[in-house]
Amino acid sequence: IGSVSVTPNNGGLGVLLNQSNGVVTILNALQVGTYTVTVPITDNCGATTNAQLVVTVVCPTITVNPASLPNATINTAYGQVLTASPAGGNYSFAVTSGLLPTGLTLNGNGSFSGAPTQSGTFNFRVTATGWAGIGGSCTAFRDYTLTVLCPTITLAPASLPNGTVGTAYNQSVAASPAGTYSYSVTSGALPTGLSLNTATGALTGTPTTSGTFNFTLTAMAGSCTGSQSYTLTVACPVITFTTASPLPNAQAGVAYTQTIAVSPAGSYTFSILTGNLPPGLLLNPATGVLSGTATATGTYNFTLQAQAGSGCSATQAYALTVSCPVVTVNPATLPNGTVGTAYNQTVSATPTGSYSFSKSAGTLPPGLTLSAAGV
Repeated sequence: IGSVSVTPNNGGLGVLLNQSNGVVTILNALQVGTYTVTVPITDNCGATTNAQLVVTVVCPTITVNPASLPNATINTAYGQVLTASPAGGNYSFAVTSGLLPTGLTLNGNGSFSGAPTQSGTFNFRVTATGWAGIGGSCTAFRDYTLTVLCPTITLAPASLPNGTVGTAYNQSVAASPAGTYSYSVTSGALPTGLSLNTATGALTGTPTTSGTFNFTLTAMAGSCTGSQSYTLTVACPVITFTTASPLPNAQAGVAYTQTIAVSPAGSYTFSILTGNLPPGLLLNPATGVLSGTATATGTYNFTLQAQAGSGCSATQAYALTVSCPVVTVNPATLPNGTVGTAYNQTVSATPTGSYSFSKSAGTLPPGLTLSAAGV
């Protein structure tokens, strides 16, 4: 008995020949197909005859495992691996019908990679192919249902830092587990001047109104959502009157102008909270300018308020003294008069104002009088 040979000799069929008794044992069958096993036999006369055996290797019963898939969670890596039996078939795996969840991929080696980005129930068929040989390949499939669940979505931080009117605000809100989310305000309202970036969760802007604002932010991934309620307090800035008290003195009968300045710069409405301005002076509510001509002397105490459109305000107590001006009686000399001839001369005073005239010393010529009007 000579050496055994297999045709085709592709490694798909392994055989062992017992030289003593001629028994051919098939050691392994790795590839489907039809093989010819040839055994040369030489008799005592030296004549050689080839004994041939035809061996057909058929597909085994292939089972795709596991029988069912565990649930997945949105935005969470899915690490399930598919296998096929019997072992040794050098299997490759593919989805041959239906669809996997978006974000999830089945690799050729049976492993899943990626993280699903949508929740729901997904039906698909996986086919395993192996035992490839001269006769083709062997296949088997299994239909699967994969449920993708929503995770518990939380937003951080749990509370927001306070803001200040007129000061830029920048605070990001992030959802977990990590993934792609869209953000929205689902109840309440943001402070005036702030906006929410729906893609990043950033709260930015410059608040223009003070107060306490309650709102709810929601992060959404697919059909999964998570929400967090927030309270954001917008405080007033420190408003300061930069014009000090007491104010520069005024003089009765002399035009007076004084601007009341406030910091930080902005648009304010000015008003008198308590006390009174000197008669003849007015406060411009839009500019804070005190102007006019005081008509009475004295020291006047009053409190001014500056209020911004945001509702923020400040107050300042002021004192303003109105003193007498230097009054000059005109003319410096009077024209002469003549006995028996009517005399008429008007006396005036500067600065211009309302005066009452009287003789304070000496004696008028007989027949002449001075009225309070200066005539």
